[in-house]
Amino acid sequence: LCNEDFEHSLGDISSYGGSGGADLSLDSTTAASGKSSLKVYNRLTGGRFGVYLQKRPFDAGKYRIVSFDYKVPPRLRSDFAVYVNGDWKAIKFKDTDNNLGYIGTVPQVVDDNQWHHAEFNLYDMLRKDDPSASSYIVRQLVMADWNWTANVKGQSYHLDNFQTIPVVSAQQGLPLAWQALHISGTFG
Repeated sequence: LCNEDFEHSLGDISSYGGSGGADLSLDSTTAASGKSSLKVYNRLTGGRFGVYLQKRPFDAGKYRIVSFDYKVPPRLRSDFAVYVNGDWKAIKFKDTDNNLGYIGTVPQVVDDNQWHHAEFNLYDMLRKDDPSASSYIVRQLVMADWNWTANVKGQSYHLDNFQTIPVVSAQQGLPLAWQALHISGTFG
């Protein structure tokens, strides 16, 4: 569904928050892997500093894991939020005054301007928050500064290898593709 390595394009990722949204660009000066990453840049003080990570609806029951690499400074104020079942729900990352209501936390966020990896189970968070829901169709997945917007002009951070990972079941069988470099299937 979403598998962005930011090597050649931004994919479907775009700015969120109108004129106060983030400026997004590929940055070839730093990457968790490969040659470039997504640079998220705040163009003005007091803006939402937001980025749409996923605008196409998806079923969090099928795409449960959000996985990404990040490089963030200590004073960054930004959290994840999902719009699901008619309501915004927040996942704590680095904001200090989010008013959406937290359903979970990105574990062990390190804000030292070095690359780190994180992932969280979005489905488990949504199910714990609203166990009676029949489904969890996420309409939007956003990262932004919520409530009191406290990021200064020029603030930036980086993301790389952003994925929403599906649940795989072997009940119906799994396709397997094999390529051999030698006609016998082995080499040496």
